[in-house]
Order: sequence, then structure tokens, then C-alpha cells
Amino acid sequence: MTRFNRVRAKARSRSDSRAPGNSRPRGKPQEEPEPKPRQNPKYAERARLRAIRKAEENARRMPELNLQMVAQDAMEKYGFEHKLSLVVNAKANAHDGYTVKKVGATLNDLRHLLWSSIDSYYSHDLDQMEYCERGQRREILVKVAIADVDAFAPKGSILDGHAETNASSVYPGKESYPMLPEQLSGDLSAFPADCDRLAIVAEFAVLPRGEVRFGKIFRAFVRNKAELSSGDVAAWLEGAESEAMQETLEEMPELAEQIKLQQEASERLSMFRAKMADAPVSMDKTLGICVTEKDKAKLIVENFMMCANRGMRALLEAARVSPIRKVVALPKDWYALAEFAGAKGFDLPPEPDAQALSGFLAKGKEEAPGKFSELSAEVVKFLGPGEYALFDRREPAEYFCIADADYLIGTSPNHKYMDLVFQRLVKAAVAHTPTPYSKAELSEICAWCTERENAARKVERTIKFAGTAEKP
Repeated sequence: MTRFNRVRAKARSRSDSRAPGNSRPRGKPQEEPEPKPRQNPKYAERARLRAIRKAEENARRMPELNLQMVAQDAMEKYGFEHKLSLVVNAKANAHDGYTVKKVGATLNDLRHLLWSSIDSYYSHDLDQMEYCERGQRREILVKVAIADVDAFAPKGSILDGHAETNASSVYPGKESYPMLPEQLSGDLSAFPADCDRLAIVAEFAVLPRGEVRFGKIFRAFVRNKAELSSGDVAAWLEGAESEAMQETLEEMPELAEQIKLQQEASERLSMFRAKMADAPVSMDKTLGICVTEKDKAKLIVENFMMCANRGMRALLEAARVSPIRKVVALPKDWYALAEFAGAKGFDLPPEPDAQALSGFLAKGKEEAPGKFSELSAEVVKFLGPGEYALFDRREPAEYFCIADADYLIGTSPNHKYMDLVFQRLVKAAVAHTPTPYSKAELSEICAWCTERENAARKVERTIKFAGTAEKP
């Protein structure tokens, strides 16, 4: 027998000796484990109740989980990206507070002003802030700060490409899918409380009768001193008690006078908007529609954003840059609108006619001035949301009328890509540099953003119907 075979035989004999039948116990024999004592009935009952509560919680969470899956499926169906790529996430994380301080050091420092923001309690991607002060001849001087998103997502960057793909934030229920990563839209490119941030500031003066005199538009370094909830502000303005508002005012007593001054300016603007609604169809086919918020806090934001948009649009026209407007090319349902008007004793022609519709609105306001806002809201539903268009006076486009949401353009750059593009046009006009987009590029962006925002509404409707179907 060779040496190799002897080693193998020896190893085989060792393995056989360790087989279960041949093994010999070593050391002390193992004692059998003692039986576990019975669990205390009180603790057993607690464990059973915990299991029941956990099962009920999982059952309650199932609809939310299902809606989240439905939302993601709908996002994919309509061409949205609901997941951030590693590259986009890395680019967003590359920005920090140093970027803000470096750029802010070169801008007009307005951090000492008592800026405040009014938005939903759950909103963290704040795009606007407001500040007011008294001027001469009973004027109220207003400053509106719009978040400088372009500073973090410049044209042609990876973040810009990601924002352009979705072109709009989507809010299908409790889940939200922001256009830009949360690191930016919820922090660096927004206005969180007590943080230094970059902004585009639009100034204007509100005269005693509600007329507006536009001022400068410039970049600035700002700080949000009070992040307010619209519900709390509205309750406080109505005279109701609000614990959150009371605590804020105890810390900053001067904020009470600031909010009241903002409301005064807003009331002046509302009166002026009501007067403008009496006018016939204007040269740019603006109807006499006046849809206003009943919530006083939201109305402040709405009126100030309308003036900021008009000021930025005037700046672009002065710089000979064709501004972007939102228009209604054709009414969404003119036949239903004619039936609606007929039920109120007014005959509209079978074909869309802006002059006739303006006459119907004027009659409705004359008969029931207090319900004109509700009438305008119903008419807006029949007209539809509208579409973006390049407003070139030298080559005017064919459209039915200016859309009601036209005044919102440029005020939500964290939420809508069109507002981000609009912001770049404004920054170029402020800096007296060439416009970053050609007319052909702007026309393509208008069409793309219109399609994306329509798709976002479809996603939100899908989730709304799915949530209704799951309710017992």
C-alpha cells in the first residue's frame, strides 16, 4: 500500500469512528433542558392584543400601499420618472450652503427685512415670500421674492435635463413627486425658515385705489423669518383663535403688523381686479374673468403673484424678449358653456365668440355682483386649463382668449419647468445679457410643458378615482 492510500484509509477510519452510531460522548453527559414555564396570562393577552393591532395597522396601510403602486404605474404610463438616477442624486448632493453664501455675497443683501411665506401646512418647497412697508401718499410698497432655482439647475446641466423630462411636479395624493430632487426643491432652492437663500425680487407699489406702479426687479440675498400656514393666517385674520399663529406672534410681535399690511394691500388689489373685470375684451383677448380665493391668506399670495408676473412680463417686453403666456386656443367645451349660459337666460352663438362670452360675464356680474367669482370659476372649467404660447406681437398667434392661470407663470420655478425657463429669461433681462433661448427653442418648450402638465393632471385624476374606488 502506498503512502497516499494509507493516509486515505486512516482518514476513512476516523470518519467512520465519528459516525452517529460509533461516537462516544466526551465529558459530562448533557442534561435535558428544563421545560419553559408557562407564560403569564396577563402578558400573553398583551401579546395577543399587540398582534391584533399590528394586523389592523397593516390592513389600514394596504390601501395606501396600493395607491402608491397605482401612482408609480400611472407615472410610468404617462412618461414620468418617479425615481432619481444616481447621477441626478449625486449632482443634487453636490450643492450645499457654501454655494448659497458664495453667490449671495455678490447680491443685494435683504436678509434684515421681515420676510414671511404663506403656504400649506404640509408644503416644504416654498417658492415665494412677501414683505410690505408703508410708502408716501398712502402707498404700500411690496416686495415679492421668487426662489432662484436656476442658480442650482442652470440650462444644459444634468439637473436641468431631469427637470425638463418631467417638466412638472406631480401630486397624486399623499405621495408627491417633485420636479427637482428634495435636496433642492425642499431646501436649497426653496425658502425654509431661518435660512439664507437666493432670490429674484420684484418690487411694486399698490396705490390707494388698487392701481399698481411697477418697480425694479433684481437678484437678492434673503432670509425667511416666518414660515406661516395659510390656514393659521386665514383663521387669525378672521379673528379666530390659532395656537400656532399666537406662538409665532409672541416670538415676533412685529409680524402682526406686517401680515395686516399685506392684507390691506391685497384688499386694494382685489378691488382693482373687480373693476378691471368690468372692462370689455382687451386687445390681447383678456376676458373680464375674476376668480378670486375666498381664503384671505391665499388671496394675499394670489394677488401678489399676479403683480409679480405682470412686472416680470413688462421687463421682458422692455428688453424686446417675447414673453410666454398661457392662452385658450379653443374652449374645451363651448357647447356645454352655451347650455350653461342658456340656463341663465343668455344666448351664446353656436361658434366660439370671445365678445359674446364677455357680454355674458358682464350681465352675470350686473345681476349678481357677489356671486361673480363663482360664475367666473364655472366659465373657466368650460374653457379648460389652456396651453403655453410664445406671445410675439409681431407674429401674433391665433387663440380664443388669455387663460385664467396666465398670471401664475414665473412664480413657481420649483414646481414647473416653464416657470424655470421664464426665470432664466428674466435673469438675462436683469443682467442685460442675450436671451438664453431662441424662439424655436421656446416654442418647443411651450408645447412640451403643455403636454407634460396635461399628463400630470391625468396621473392625479387616476389616483383620485383609484382612491374613491377603494373606499367602502
